[in-house]
Amino acid sequence: MILNKNRTKTLETLKWLINYAKQYKKLFIIDIALAGLRTGFALILPQLVKYTINEDLIKNHFGMLICCLVAIAFEQIIEAVISYFGSVVGHTMGYLIETDLRSYLFKHIQSLSFSYFDNCKIGQLVSRVTSDLKDIADDIHHCSSEFLIFILKFVGAFCLLMFTNVEFTLILFTILPLMFILLFKFNRKFYALLKEVRHKLGQINVKTENSLLGIKTVQAFANEELEMRKFQESNKEYLSANIKFIKTVAKFFSFTFLIYGLIYFCLSAFGAYFIKLGKLDVPNMLAYFLYIGTLVQSIGLIPDLLEKFQNGITSIVRVREISEVKPEVCDAQNAVELPAVKGKIEFKNVSFFYNNLNELVLDDISFKITPGEKVAIVGVSGAGKSTLCNLIPRFYDSKSGQILIDGIDIKSVTLKSLREQIGVISQDIYLFDDSVANNIAYGKPSATQAEIEAAARYANAEEFILKLPKGYDTYVGERGEQLSGGQKQRIGIARAFLKNASILILDEATSSLDNENEAEIYHSLERLCINKTTIIIAHRLTTIKNADRIFVLSNKKIVESGSHEDLIKAKGVYYDLYNKVK
Repeated sequence: MILNKNRTKTLETLKWLINYAKQYKKLFIIDIALAGLRTGFALILPQLVKYTINEDLIKNHFGMLICCLVAIAFEQIIEAVISYFGSVVGHTMGYLIETDLRSYLFKHIQSLSFSYFDNCKIGQLVSRVTSDLKDIADDIHHCSSEFLIFILKFVGAFCLLMFTNVEFTLILFTILPLMFILLFKFNRKFYALLKEVRHKLGQINVKTENSLLGIKTVQAFANEELEMRKFQESNKEYLSANIKFIKTVAKFFSFTFLIYGLIYFCLSAFGAYFIKLGKLDVPNMLAYFLYIGTLVQSIGLIPDLLEKFQNGITSIVRVREISEVKPEVCDAQNAVELPAVKGKIEFKNVSFFYNNLNELVLDDISFKITPGEKVAIVGVSGAGKSTLCNLIPRFYDSKSGQILIDGIDIKSVTLKSLREQIGVISQDIYLFDDSVANNIAYGKPSATQAEIEAAARYANAEEFILKLPKGYDTYVGERGEQLSGGQKQRIGIARAFLKNASILILDEATSSLDNENEAEIYHSLERLCINKTTIIIAHRLTTIKNADRIFVLSNKKIVESGSHEDLIKAKGVYYDLYNKVK
């Protein structure tokens, strides 16, 4: 039952890969054809050797001997040339498919919703995009051509030897099936163990990434030993999984060598017997040795091919798992482009919960924001402020109700056109390991240098940028580690200036800064918000006193709204919050 299930899964996986690789069928056909030619020439060699020995030792025909030797040399040269082109074509095909799959997978991963990344480990994703796809490339070429070569050699040798001596051939070939029984027995174990090895390797990637990305925190708390212990735990689990696999392979090889010994024992014993009976001569006996030697050599490669095959299948399964994940947030079938918006936002009875939680985060939220209005959303930590804002650019989709921009349901327009008109500045500005200029230009990839510099000036960032070693061409390091928090925030604001979106979301954009930096950046943000519909999430309520309206989130609903002065006079939830955190 389990074997049938695994076989079905393997066939489905191969079908998926073949369907994807159809565009390279010409290269595949050439690869298979070259493998067939190579096998044909390999099968000719024992016959040439047989005729050479026959003409030299028995008939003493010098002229025929020279012809046979020339033919052997010619055969070897042709086989080498075919082997070269077969390797080039096969590996090229594999790498082309690997490259295409990697591009496809990267694009697909980028299309997945925030909810997917909330529950996945980045290290595992990196492992699938890199090492898993590498194994697929190896699997495509080696397994397809080498397995074909083995089958052709097996069938070809059997047919040629049957013409020589039927009894002797049948005796030898009844032993060979023992090898296949052994292979099928171990095949299932190889698959399960390789899958475990892959998983453990992915866990190492996760641990390494977490530790290195948080290296400052690790060192700040002097927790290097703790991180080392966690890493060693994963490393030992990976070692244990590999040792299990190695032991299984070693056991397979031990049985294989026993069968090899049995084959050569029978070849020698029965060969001598048939020669004594006059049913076999020395040249044909030599041909038998060469053919059986070729087959045994091919069979010896099968464990390596099986490992590659199972590596490839395991990798394809892992890649396929991601490729079949559907984005929770995607364009509707008839989605249209969102035209240039004025910035009117309306929530109609919107409710939301995260898929991994059964409890509502937002319950029946309704409000309107007029174009150019500056609205602040406040509430205790965990009240759902960021979640509410994340629904507007559709980082998540509401479970019920409607969200409208300029009267258009955001689910009816394309994600690209929607998000192009919304600027988001969060507390943690992510900077890529690139130059300052390219990080600013991320808000508008087609921006000119003059536009980039203008955006930096508007964000009050030009002064510190020009002091950097290479100015705008200075690389900021991974996640912008070369810059201070205030500098990163200014670059984030410069991005938003460059994007110049009609709707702006400021998600605690200054909460991680000191008072001096916050005051300076606040002026940049004030300039950025001019003539834009702005939604502000702020931890420090003193920074949102000038908002046109303030929405107070509590118990999953908006319980109060109004200006700062009105809410203070009301002495409700906002009044209590303000007096606690001001």
